[in-house]
Amino acid sequence: MDIHLSINGERSGPFNLAKLQEMINSDDTLAERAFVWHSGLENWIEMHQLDGLQFSRPVPPPPSPGVPCSPPNQSEGGDATGGIIPYKNPSALIAYYLGIVGLLPFIGFIFAIAAFFLGIRGYSRYRKNSIIKGQIHAWIGILLGALSIFYHTIIIIAMISNS
Repeated sequence: MDIHLSINGERSGPFNLAKLQEMINSDDTLAERAFVWHSGLENWIEMHQLDGLQFSRPVPPPPSPGVPCSPPNQSEGGDATGGIIPYKNPSALIAYYLGIVGLLPFIGFIFAIAAFFLGIRGYSRYRKNSIIKGQIHAWIGILLGALSIFYHTIIIIAMISNS
């Protein structure tokens, strides 16, 4: 398990439990000043609340952090898009753009089919791992793809029946 450490707002890590225990053994005041976070935690917790660590003396409550810490962007990588573009879920992203292109008359039919199925795939990937984002992009791909398939089918039927 990768554990991130925050001391006075300064982040470091990731560390494993053995390394943290080694750090505690060399600095017995560390637990009084430190907060930790690992995947699966919603927020930072006080170091003494982390299971698997042993402390040589009772741990008083740590000082409140001046600025609340947010978990490190371990999987988002601090991207410049602010998490708006789901670049880690390419199926959802491509579905979104193909859904828009699928609205074009005639040539959009092929793109609409691809948008629909890639949207389903992108949404499935999001459901398996919500960190990768892309739920909205996938839904837009699915809906625009379905809408385009529907109206292209109507147009094709109308053209055939008029012939």
